[in-house]
Amino acid sequence: MEINKEKRIWSAAETESFYTELLNRALTVIPEEGAVMVLVPMFIVRAPEDNFALFEKAHAELKKRGMTVFDQLPFVDYILGDAPFNYKVKFEIFYKKLINSGKITACYLLPDWEKSEGTRSEIHYCKDAGVPVNIL
Repeated sequence: MEINKEKRIWSAAETESFYTELLNRALTVIPEEGAVMVLVPMFIVRAPEDNFALFEKAHAELKKRGMTVFDQLPFVDYILGDAPFNYKVKFEIFYKKLINSGKITACYLLPDWEKSEGTRSEIHYCKDAGVPVNIL
């Protein structure tokens, strides 16, 4: 079982259900033609808020280039607050399936990506799914 920020105890089934529902919500906001996604460490190297600011800047740059960008920030446990905070389960259910959905057309890496185990996992998922990974 996992305990989140509010100290709620989540069963394995509840955790799986939470991340499956989160994935389904994410897939509904991505247009059928797909979107690109930005990858960067969220909780290391800099304060989370500074990393989130980097996301926003990258999103603006990619949109300026005419790309549709999937904003993953509304789906981050840290922002959700009531999430299970089980990153191993989340990466398998949410990020892996999101990237394999066919709706993510490319991923863009920001500085320090190599320091993040999560970002390295996302790159692995991209390679397995044939999703291009670019440095921004």
